[in-house]
Amino acid sequence: MNVFVEDADWGHIFWCSDIPNLPSFFLNFGGYWFEVKAEDYSIEVGTDICALCISTVDGYDEWILGDTF
Repeated sequence: MNVFVEDADWGHIFWCSDIPNLPSFFLNFGGYWFEVKAEDYSIEVGTDICALCISTVDGYDEWILGDTF
């Protein structure tokens, strides 16, 4: 499996062992900076298979911040 593979149910999937190689990013929310690490935006969906928990919705400019926040 490549780093990212498209899956019909989960979208982008990858080996969970690759999480340390994925980047983090920062969000400014209410004047406070939050670091979002790869382990915050991924979920294990199978035996050592993880899915990316970031997606878009056509026609919307908003983000939904989930359980991490």
